[in-house]
This record gives sequence, structure tokens and C-alpha cells, in this order.
Amino acid sequence: MKRFENLIISASAGTGKTYRLSLEYIALIVRYYEYESFSLDGVLALTFTRKASYEIRDRILEHLDSLIEHKDEGLLADLCRVLGRDHARLEVKEEGALISAKQEILCDKRKLQVMTIDSYISSIFRNIVRPLRSIDRYDIDLGAIEKRMPFLLKHLMQPQIRVRIDKLLQRKVERSLDDYAGFFSNLINSRWLYYVIRYRCRKTSMM
Repeated sequence: MKRFENLIISASAGTGKTYRLSLEYIALIVRYYEYESFSLDGVLALTFTRKASYEIRDRILEHLDSLIEHKDEGLLADLCRVLGRDHARLEVKEEGALISAKQEILCDKRKLQVMTIDSYISSIFRNIVRPLRSIDRYDIDLGAIEKRMPFLLKHLMQPQIRVRIDKLLQRKVERSLDDYAGFFSNLINSRWLYYVIRYRCRKTSMM
């Protein structure tokens, strides 16, 4: 199977990010659906809010319908531009891939993986970390930010820390996500510690 290419799309509010992201998702189906190693639930779209995740999910399904039923020539042209083509048409097997993908999603909505970052991290903890660490019960503290932010700000305002923050903010931001792979990996790998600490604190308070 062809390797995925990294792509960064930078756009302000109201410029059509949801539209473009849904086209990028469909383009993956067109490019890779024929390969045995490809699966729809192997594609994960992450966003910040539940509202945005619902919007992306709905837009993907709407676009699939329009493309399958040839309702929107403009949409087809935009998809072909995403695919890097000069002509606005899909091959028969590509249209078949879209039909099959839609049927898969309709039969099992979990195939369309569009989640918030929080729900994704929670699913990792629930399905992987919790069984491995034998954690029987846990709670997600929705007010954690409000409770801990004053202490965090107090810490960040220390002179030695402020100098480091200033240097960080003055650095030129890299365009490739690969440069931040280690950061995101550590963020995900260490998230479970919060739940373990909270669980142990709660257990201690009950004794």
C-alpha cells in the first residue's frame, strides 16, 4: 500500500476546514480502499469539540451521498483537486469504493472514527491502561483545569520558568508534525498517570 503523506492545512475560522477535512477523508477512501490492509476504522479524525466531530461526521456522509449519486459537480471537482487530478471524474472502481465504504459505515457507525481528543485519550485509558493497571473504578474530573490552573500559573510565573517560556515562545514554529512526534507521544503515554494518581488519592481518602 502507498505511504500516507503528511499534510498541514492552516486556515482561520469560517474558511471551510470541515469541508476540506471531509474531502481529505474521502480521498483516503478513493486512494486506499482497494488494499486489503486498509480499513475504515483505521482512519482516525480528531477534533476539539463534540459539535465539530458531529459536523465532520455528517459532512463526510453528505459528501459520500452526493458523490455516489452525482449530485454536485463542484464537489467532485474539489475532490479531484485534492487527489491531484486535472480531470473531474472518478473511475468505476473508485465509485464502487465509495459505495462500499458508505455501506460499511451504515452497517456499523463505529467504522467512521471521528472523535474529540479527550474522548480518544479516555478510550486509550479505558481499553488499554485500565486493564493493565487493574484499575476497577475511575472518574474524569471535568473541573480539573479550574482547580489546578491557579497553582499552575503561580508556578509558571517564577522567574526561572518565565525565562524558559519566553525562549520557547520566541522559537520558530516547525511546519512538520514529525518534529513534535516525541511531544505528542509523551503526552499520550503520560496521560494515564493522572488517572492513577486520582484513583490512589481517592482510595487513600476512603481509608
